[in-house]
Amino acid sequence: MTHRQIDDNKLKRLTSDLESVYTETVKGRTCVIIGHSMGGAIGVHLAKNVPASGLVVVDVVEGTALEALPAMEALLRGRPEQFKNKKHAIEWAVKYVIIPTYII
Repeated sequence: MTHRQIDDNKLKRLTSDLESVYTETVKGRTCVIIGHSMGGAIGVHLAKNVPASGLVVVDVVEGTALEALPAMEALLRGRPEQFKNKKHAIEWAVKYVIIPTYII
């Protein structure tokens, strides 16, 4: 497997994870997907798979963003396979600074 194939698989996994969260949270409605940097790359891929009323991508250079993935590997390996409920998922995300506390 080439380095690019590995990066593509990671992007697919992150997109799939976000699609699950989007589907559970949005529940058939639409919303605007907003992504910055790596989040922008994931947002572009997510927008292909879910109903969205818009897409905002800020400062994304997909190749550069993908290069940042190795730094996220430990975090992703530590992620639970499944969360007990939404509250548990949010608590985990805040603990590991996936969601800044000022958003909650």
